[in-house]
Amino acid sequence: MSASFSQMKINSDEFNWRNEQGLLTYNNLPAIIIWNQGLEILMMSIDEIAGEEKTNEILTAFGKRLGVMVSQSYSD
Repeated sequence: MSASFSQMKINSDEFNWRNEQGLLTYNNLPAIIIWNQGLEILMMSIDEIAGEEKTNEILTAFGKRLGVMVSQSYSD
């Protein structure tokens, strides 16, 4: 089987797919793709298990950490 490599650039962001390794990267960092419905099911499950108050805490912490990571990525 021959090596398969795909690359797409959108503005300054770069997506790469390496078929042989099954690896997707976004700006040279490992990445995953999640469907909208999959994310919705995950969020509903967290809410069901943790309750509304804890879910809000989880989302707040996640949002802050993601914001820091994204801002660091673009400041580099």
